Amino acid sequence: MQNESKRILSTLLAFALVCGVFAVIPVTVNAADATTLASTINSFAHGGTGTLNATVSGNTVTVTGTVTDARYTLFLDIDDGATVVWKADYSSHPTIVDMIYMTGGGTLEVATGGSIKQTSSSSAVRGSFDGTVKVSGGTISATTGEAIFGKNIIVTGGTVSATTGRAISTGNSDGANITISGGTVSATSGKAIDISKLTLNAEINISGGTISTSGDGTNTILSTGEDTTITVSGGTVSSSGDACTILANGAYATITVNGGTVKSTGKFDACAILAPKDGSEINVTGGTVSTTVGETIYIGGTNSNANVNGGMVKSTEGIAISGGGPTGAIYVSGTGVVESGGDYAAIQSSKSVNVLGGTVRNTGTSTWKTSIEHRNPATSIGITGGRVEGCISAMGDITMTSGTITNTTFAAMYIADRNKTFTISGGFVFAYGKSITDVIANDISKINISGNAVACAWDKPSGTPKYDEGTSADLTVNSGATANWGIRPAMDSDPAQNGIIYFNGANTGFFPISGVTFNVDDTPTPPPPGPLEWVNPFIDVKTGDWFYNDVKFVHQNGLFAGTSANTFRPGDKMTRAMIITVIARYAGIDTSGEPWYAKAVAWGVAEGITDGSDLNGNVTREQLAALLWRYEGQPIGKGDLSTFTDSDKISDWAIDAMKWAVGAGLISGYPDKTVGPQGNATRAEVAAIMHRFVEATK
Repeated sequence: MQNESKRILSTLLAFALVCGVFAVIPVTVNAADATTLASTINSFAHGGTGTLNATVSGNTVTVTGTVTDARYTLFLDIDDGATVVWKADYSSHPTIVDMIYMTGGGTLEVATGGSIKQTSSSSAVRGSFDGTVKVSGGTISATTGEAIFGKNIIVTGGTVSATTGRAISTGNSDGANITISGGTVSATSGKAIDISKLTLNAEINISGGTISTSGDGTNTILSTGEDTTITVSGGTVSSSGDACTILANGAYATITVNGGTVKSTGKFDACAILAPKDGSEINVTGGTVSTTVGETIYIGGTNSNANVNGGMVKSTEGIAISGGGPTGAIYVSGTGVVESGGDYAAIQSSKSVNVLGGTVRNTGTSTWKTSIEHRNPATSIGITGGRVEGCISAMGDITMTSGTITNTTFAAMYIADRNKTFTISGGFVFAYGKSITDVIANDISKINISGNAVACAWDKPSGTPKYDEGTSADLTVNSGATANWGIRPAMDSDPAQNGIIYFNGANTGFFPISGVTFNVDDTPTPPPPGPLEWVNPFIDVKTGDWFYNDVKFVHQNGLFAGTSANTFRPGDKMTRAMIITVIARYAGIDTSGEPWYAKAVAWGVAEGITDGSDLNGNVTREQLAALLWRYEGQPIGKGDLSTFTDSDKISDWAIDAMKWAVGAGLISGYPDKTVGPQGNATRAEVAAIMHRFVEATK
């Protein structure tokens, strides 16, 4: 009896297994036989009202017609290379499971005029693991389920939407790939794109279109799988509810924004990009990432980094970038901008913060006006370039080798842990105050200033400050540095500005300050000194040399000095510092003092002739032309550069200057019909050009 019971039980289990297997195997049509596929679609018993009409052209089946209240799933087995183009209006009954269930490696495309509307909690379209679901027009929508469930999804137009469900979901599909270049993907209180935690190596590429959610607590894009890559190069990804727009909640996620817009306009607990897990990377190289309130970017976990070297990361009232976790760093470089406009810091981090370029700023009105708030004594801040506008508040050491740190409401730096140090060997630091410790709020013994650094304090008087140009009234700087009041003339589209001209060795620059005016000095600039009786002192300048008269002129008129008492070294290259000093002498500027080029460079920066960079670099012929052209007020040039065989080697920024220099006869070509714009100008060549320049501009 017992054996008989076992036999019956085994039979029943086997029967149930067979029934279960066959219950989930759909009756499918092979798309290689497009005619059969069309016939099956035309005869499909959908259980609703209306008809589907399928026609064949090659290996493409186009579906039109109207069906409402469909009650049964349409199974499509579409082979690789075959396409079903859906232009029918197709809506479901609330009890249906999946409306369209796709298998095979082909493509199901919803085109203009087509619609698939799911009203149950299942999928409107369930794609295959090998095939592709494409939306180029029309509509796919779901209420509480998924509009599209699949592995390979492309949206170039049309609309994919969900109400409380998910517009696009990948399920557990390793290597899932979602590409959006147009159209709209949206969810009201659900998720626009959802990648399961069991999905590895998923990729989302957005180059256009609109992806959005509007409900509280729901992300526009949610990925919980590891090694997810999300790239936004165009279009708009947004959330108007109180949630993160993009949440990469799996380890080793990489999110890159190099164009387009990622934004959150929620009021509480909102952020634009959140990557809290280990090994994650957030890279912004272009476009805009923004929030109204909250953290625009949060990077957490160990060995996770945020990099901004282009575009803008901005929070109107909150923190632009927040960094958590003990390892990893936040980097700002290139042309990137990180900005906050409220009472919070632009960057708040327990990770290291490194500013290599770009701009970090607080545009708010608070007293502190914090740009960087650093919260971990075990990590540090490094400034090697760029601009920091607002106070840096740090719990760790700060090292600065270049760039600028400025604040006009409080100290430029506040070091909360007085055992930590601020080391500056280059760059410019500015704040209001009477002393350097007002600029850098720390124990003076922990402030190390060396090299060509400039730290400047301005004891701002009440009212509208007015100074004599060229003086240093109310300015205090570190030993070895100089800061004077001056004017930077209009350059390109930038208007003239009043401010501070600073220098220390090769470190020169201009810091604009609004509201400062200068007393007018009507004393005319003295003309260049007249010629002196000249006896050739140089043993390397002979009467027959082509440059003899040029060397005689520049030396006789006090424009050039020799390299020694009896040598001129006509073949040596000239540095930018040298040529700026020559032009300053011609303008009648007193260039005495140490270093020998300091006054000339400060004058050149103030006059908009040079930016004061790369002073030890050898000047090229096109750079020399540009310096003289700016000194002359950037006149319109009439020279024909096409006569030179290497005219295509002239830099874009130097073309107008070279036209002027050639047209004025200052620069001529070589015998081989080249002009050598990138070639280094020798002392003899510069002497000749300066001789011609003086004669041409008398």
